[in-house]
Amino acid sequence: MDGFAVERHAVSAEGLAPRGNLHGHSQSILEGLPEAQIVVFVLVKLEKLAGPEVAVNLKLSVRTVRSRLRLARVTFERRGNKGRR
Repeated sequence: MDGFAVERHAVSAEGLAPRGNLHGHSQSILEGLPEAQIVVFVLVKLEKLAGPEVAVNLKLSVRTVRSRLRLARVTFERRGNKGRR
């Protein structure tokens, strides 16, 4: 996976949790998402950027950012629940 540089934020498969915020199963779930969803999820949930800020940085509409975040959350929750069984 290619890395995305968003101002001071770098997101790549190798650096999904630059501060160690994800471990084991959670990171493997995240790595299985489409790259566009990973980037938005990491910037919003781990880097704590607001949706509109992510939209500006990635040159996307706020609606697209919200959609990608929603899809990532749904997939993350579904795959996470499978791992708990």
